[in-house]
Amino acid sequence: MQLTAKAPSMTKAIKVRNSEGYLALIAEYKRASPSGIIRLDLDPWTYFDIVSRYATGLSILVEPLYFLGSPIFIKIALNYGKPILYKDFVISKEQIKEARELGASSILLIKRLLNEKLWDL
Repeated sequence: MQLTAKAPSMTKAIKVRNSEGYLALIAEYKRASPSGIIRLDLDPWTYFDIVSRYATGLSILVEPLYFLGSPIFIKIALNYGKPILYKDFVISKEQIKEARELGASSILLIKRLLNEKLWDL
């Protein structure tokens, strides 16, 4: 699958921001957590419109059950030209492939969730 759009490098964006004498702000779009609903009335377009002028990068929850996330949020975020962190309980190479195909520039890996097959990535 050919990537139609790709977010810029998170590492490079953070280094540039730091070299300017500023901390890098990563803004997270999260509608819920395992402890409950956070905010459902703030759509991703409005959120990204608000934070994109300040954020170095965007962290996007795609996990649907506990965080009410969706891969479509990454596609929406690509319109803002910021690096994107794909956040899910990543336990398979298929999820890593999905993150790449969606255009994310980075993923969150939680060590205790990884099996030995993923250590070689």
